[in-house]
Amino acid sequence: MERIILKQVGLDEIASDDRYCLRFRCDDAALEQSIKKRGMLSPVIVTGGANKILLAGHKRTHIAKKLKMESLHALEIRGEQEAEDLWLAAVFSNWNQTWPDLDRAYALQKTCVKFRLPEAFVIEELMPAMGLVPEKHVLSEYLKAGNLDSGLLECIASGRIPFRGAAALAKFSAQDQRSIAKQLVPFTAFTVSQWGQLAEWLSDLMRLEKKDLTAFFERSGIATILNHAQWDARTKSERVLQLARSLRFPQLCNVEEQFRSVSRAISPHAADLKIEAPPSFEDEGFWLHAKIRDANALERVSETLRDKRDLLNSLFDIML
Repeated sequence: MERIILKQVGLDEIASDDRYCLRFRCDDAALEQSIKKRGMLSPVIVTGGANKILLAGHKRTHIAKKLKMESLHALEIRGEQEAEDLWLAAVFSNWNQTWPDLDRAYALQKTCVKFRLPEAFVIEELMPAMGLVPEKHVLSEYLKAGNLDSGLLECIASGRIPFRGAAALAKFSAQDQRSIAKQLVPFTAFTVSQWGQLAEWLSDLMRLEKKDLTAFFERSGIATILNHAQWDARTKSERVLQLARSLRFPQLCNVEEQFRSVSRAISPHAADLKIEAPPSFEDEGFWLHAKIRDANALERVSETLRDKRDLLNSLFDIML
């Protein structure tokens, strides 16, 4: 029968084995400062025997070794245990704690790929322990993120890619994911929604042109944008999005530019009159907004509509 005892364990007794580690990274500056100031406040969990395997407390153990501590308090689980049961012990020992999303993805990927636990069990039992809504589509998104190339995972860990936008990058090959991590991420600052849009457009273009991303960046002009010396990350992001959209939807972007050109000709200063196309030209007609401050403004708008009637009519020919 298994027994759990609290004891002092030497760091040299703990095996260098991360099979039960839930953390993508074990470096934690805030925790390190806390341990320096207050010491180790809670025990780690290890298996019994001479070569102890760490189940919980990988960050604390990593920092303890870094600080050259000799030993730490540990809960030792004695008795024979199946690997799956030890993994569950590792997960449930972190119940109700704060889980970074990347750690959740990393742990769920291990759960499903390495330990092969049933999907229903993962959704119903483990996901609530990680603070996740127990739904299949949530699991799918986390598994996509957890299966990304290590370079992209490092970008997420460093905050260069928002986690919620990362799953969209799973549609790219491992080679293209490495290109994104090395050539795109360091020079841009896309939002969650922008990552989703860009991933969709680029993947479509890859299918159409049958090129890898490195070659596509060079041919399309995206590399020129990324290497621009004066533009900041936000500007480069916007320019890359604009270019990718124009390459993916050339007809639509051409029509939009025609519409904007005629609109500017109708109301060049946009002081009293503003003309807008419907979103993606999906609805019929166009929007005409007029701001009437006084009788003179009303007269100017009336004159514009009368004098520019032919141009206004031409907008109907531009609509898709």
